[in-house]
Amino acid sequence: MDRKLSVVANVRYQSSKGKGASKLKGLLRYVQYRDNRDDHSPQRDRAERWVDHGLGSNFQTIAANCEATKSEHVQAFTLVINPNPNLVALMPEERRVVFVQALTEATVDTFLAERGIEGLEYSYAIHQRETTDRVQPGRDNPHTHVILPGSYYSWQDGDRLPLYMNRNRRENDIELLHQIAQRQVELLLEHEVGFDWEQRYDLAVLERDVRSLMAEMAPADAPAREIDTAADMRSPGLSLDI
Repeated sequence: MDRKLSVVANVRYQSSKGKGASKLKGLLRYVQYRDNRDDHSPQRDRAERWVDHGLGSNFQTIAANCEATKSEHVQAFTLVINPNPNLVALMPEERRVVFVQALTEATVDTFLAERGIEGLEYSYAIHQRETTDRVQPGRDNPHTHVILPGSYYSWQDGDRLPLYMNRNRRENDIELLHQIAQRQVELLLEHEVGFDWEQRYDLAVLERDVRSLMAEMAPADAPAREIDTAADMRSPGLSLDI
């Protein structure tokens, strides 16, 4: 597989200007109560929605702490850590949320450490939903929304300094974040799935493509059948170009 596609690690920021504080609070409320635009999650069923690393365990507290620690230009940063659903499918269902939690904390902590930032508060919320794409809808797609404040405490300076997310030739923090997330995915997959996780992934993709090809080749009125992928691959006249 293309390992660059193993995880998505996106970064956005909410400006501290104008209605920035109210916009952030609205976003945090959305993250707390919904997994997507259509499904509402009652708070009483989401006691552990947020994982608190010093920024708060509910949207009101997180919003207030972001207001207290905002920089001149940034109310807060929002990150999304989303592993490839096809990789998530390699794990037992009961291990998938644990995997995403471990990925999120390892990625954020390593990212901050490599930038020399210590003790930065953050919180993240876990979302569990299914993919809605046309090719493979319904795949398990757990991911996290991470909230970082607009500033951090510098022990050297004895004060809070603005937190920057640079994206230029000399210093690309966004690319660094993605590289770290990718590295952490690979390490966690080795632990959760095994050192042959990539081979298992490639086999799963091959099986999916064979099933799709066989379905296309079958007559419209042919009865559905279970496909023995290994046997079908050995059938004469079947050529796969993937």
